Amino acid sequence: MLSRTRAIVLHLSKHTDKTSIAHLYTRRYGRVNCVVYGIGSSRGKQKRGIFRPLTIIETDADFEQQSKMPVLALGAITVVTAIQHDDIIHNSVVLFLAEVLYKSLQHPLSDIVLFDWLEEEIKALDASELSPNQHIRFLINYAKYLGIMPDIENNAAIEIDSVLDEQTHTKLFSKKETEVLSKLIRNDDVISRRQRQILLDKLCKYYMVNIDGFTYPKSIDMLTEIFNTNN
Repeated sequence: MLSRTRAIVLHLSKHTDKTSIAHLYTRRYGRVNCVVYGIGSSRGKQKRGIFRPLTIIETDADFEQQSKMPVLALGAITVVTAIQHDDIIHNSVVLFLAEVLYKSLQHPLSDIVLFDWLEEEIKALDASELSPNQHIRFLINYAKYLGIMPDIENNAAIEIDSVLDEQTHTKLFSKKETEVLSKLIRNDDVISRRQRQILLDKLCKYYMVNIDGFTYPKSIDMLTEIFNTNN
């Protein structure tokens, strides 16, 4: 049975010469992978833009079928929000956050509160001037919604202070880094470029420790280089 839901585009991958797979996070069904026809050819390039990372769409499909992946009909898709910026910083942040969501939102379970928060964050990312710490604050707040971030703001930092780096088996966050995290949570953006780099690296490793199957984002090197060049 066809049903309609809003969805966030996480990733688009080639499946066959005629089909692609749209990896979505939906409001009603959680993480869903769908088959899309007609966007792999040269004539389908314009339609391919519908599936840019973090685009929010509304679409019809038989999301509840178990035997095969649902098929998205291009004519049934309505674009709600599409992030379109010319500057390389904005686009790099979008690609990074989309990769983080793609690697962390794995379960086919609905979480309306999380979806609605993500939708508002994406709309704000599209509308606002980018803060140099915006992606780091996103990781902190997103971890709260996932239930993996202790209450650092109220000095309950024991849990995060005891997390070990999986490779070095040493503490992942130093006391100073925990204090900087707390500053960001309190909307204090005054941190150095070096602190920003370290926190971004440590937060991604923190996700690796706490989320099964999460791997270090490939886009982080490009993001760091771009911020170093332009800030």
